[in-house]
Amino acid sequence: MTGGMKRTFGEFGQRSIAILLVLGLIGFCESSPLWIASFLHPKDREQCIRTLSENSSLVVCDHSTIVFNPASISPWEPYFGEDETLQLLGCVEDTKAKACMVRVVKANVLSTNTYPHITIIAQPSGPYSALYSNILWTRMVADSPMKVVMDPVTKKPLHIYLPDGNTTWEGHLPAFYDNEFPPGHLYAATNATLWIFKEVVQFSCTVCLDTFWNGASCNQKLDN
Repeated sequence: MTGGMKRTFGEFGQRSIAILLVLGLIGFCESSPLWIASFLHPKDREQCIRTLSENSSLVVCDHSTIVFNPASISPWEPYFGEDETLQLLGCVEDTKAKACMVRVVKANVLSTNTYPHITIIAQPSGPYSALYSNILWTRMVADSPMKVVMDPVTKKPLHIYLPDGNTTWEGHLPAFYDNEFPPGHLYAATNATLWIFKEVVQFSCTVCLDTFWNGASCNQKLDN
C-alpha cells in the first residue's frame, strides 16, 4: 500500500512537473512580443542598407513599426499583405543609433508611434536597442531646432525643417529621462547629427505581422 502510494504520488509529481513546464512554455510564447509593421521589400531594404547604414555591423533597415505588442492583431489583420509607401523625411544619428523619420504615403493604416520611422542602426539589446529610435526622435523634437509639421488629417509627420533653412544640423542633446517605455531610463547627453532629404526618396513596403513576414511577402499561414 505504502509503495503504491509512493508510486502514485511520484507519477503525479512527474505529471505535474511536465504540465507546469508546458504551461511555462506556453506562457513564454504568449508573452513574446509581436509587432505589426510596414516591412521593406527586398530591393528597398538593400537600398536602405547600401545608402544609409554606412556598413554598420548593427544595421536594421527592415521595417517601420505600426504597433508593438498589441493586445490583439484583429484591428490590423485586414491590412496584412497590403502595399504601402514610405517617404523619407530626414535621418538623425547619435553615438548609439540612427533612424529616419518617414511619411506614410497611402496612410490606410497608421503607426501608433508619434514619429513613424525606420530604424537604421541599433544596439542588439539594452536601452539603446531598436526601441531607442523612438526616444531619439523625441529628444530631437524636444532639444534641437528641428520642427515637425503634422498632417492635419493623419496627425502624423508631413515634413520636417530647420528654421534657418539649412538641411543639416549638428549639436548637443542633453540628458533625457524617458518614462514612456517601462521601466524608464535616464539617457546620457549625446551629440547628434540631423540631415533632411531635399529630394523625394521612397521605399516600397508591405503591411504584416513580424511572424508572418518571410523577408519578401506576408505569409499569414506561417503559424499554422
